Amino acid sequence: MITNGGTAISSWAVEFAAPGATVTNGWNGQWSTSSGRIRVTNAAWNGNLGAGASVTVGYNGSGSAPTTSNHTLNGALCN
Repeated sequence: MITNGGTAISSWAVEFAAPGATVTNGWNGQWSTSSGRIRVTNAAWNGNLGAGASVTVGYNGSGSAPTTSNHTLNGALCN
């Protein structure tokens, strides 16, 4: 789940490190994998997130990334 803890935004992108993993399919966003990082950007219908609003995304993958790290929302490190 992605929750916007700041002011309203009209688009979003989440990235995280997952060395050795590849997204095979995902939902509620546009997914890509590059250089050990996974990225999801908003779908056409869920880019607007008001302050405190959330969107749920998910994916199936392959590979061997036991944990993920360095999560960002629009380039800002997540808590």
